[in-house]
Amino acid sequence: NRSRVVMASWSYIRGLAYLHLENKEQAELSYKKALQIEPTYHKAFQALRKSHILSDKQIKLYIKGLNLPKQPPVELLYQCSLECTDNAEILSKVYSNYPEYMESELLCASIAREYYDRQQYTECYERTKPFI
Repeated sequence: NRSRVVMASWSYIRGLAYLHLENKEQAELSYKKALQIEPTYHKAFQALRKSHILSDKQIKLYIKGLNLPKQPPVELLYQCSLECTDNAEILSKVYSNYPEYMESELLCASIAREYYDRQQYTECYERTKPFI
């Protein structure tokens, strides 16, 4: 019995392959399947968004139909991702609405990735410590 995250990651990877094989319809279905399996699988959401297969309006409607957990506010994270161009801006917007999630694992992982992308490795390391 594989975990939902593992199953979602396989669907996400298949979507990447389809996209590079120029089969956008199958890529879209694979990304959506990954999100149906694990609605918090942010990589699939970002791939769906960045591939421009769907418009932002279509993605917003799709997000509303997912069974997203309320804790942490994943729907807000996805909506902010559609409205903002920078991860720091996205996280700032989420925190301003939900300061109690400052230590949420999902949000901390996003922050750690943002530090990594900025080559701020010490900060990235510090954000991982509470969870490993």
